[in-house]
Amino acid sequence: MTKKENGQFIGHWEELILLTAATLSRRNKLAYGASIAREITRSTSRRANVGSISQTIARLQLKGLVRTELDYINSHRGARIRLVRVLPAGRKALRLCRQRHQDILDLWATISRSG
Repeated sequence: MTKKENGQFIGHWEELILLTAATLSRRNKLAYGASIAREITRSTSRRANVGSISQTIARLQLKGLVRTELDYINSHRGARIRLVRVLPAGRKALRLCRQRHQDILDLWATISRSG
């Protein structure tokens, strides 16, 4: 888990969903529950349940890391989709996660060098 300055933490699953939403947006693709699930499955071979993704997005929103909005224009088969936008605090949380992973890799490198 990564600690935010206000005392909140994000875990691995939250990190994965946040990173996937940011990645989709960076590729100019819509980030919403089903698209996030497809991308997680494609990139990690881990099956992702849209329901658990939706719950996690709600937690990320409460933490101020993402914002969601209903989209009627890009909806499929007449259903509304809830678009996910990563906020600056979410991008900061991802940078902190990346630093945490780098710190762990540095530890692995230390033991690899020591034989």
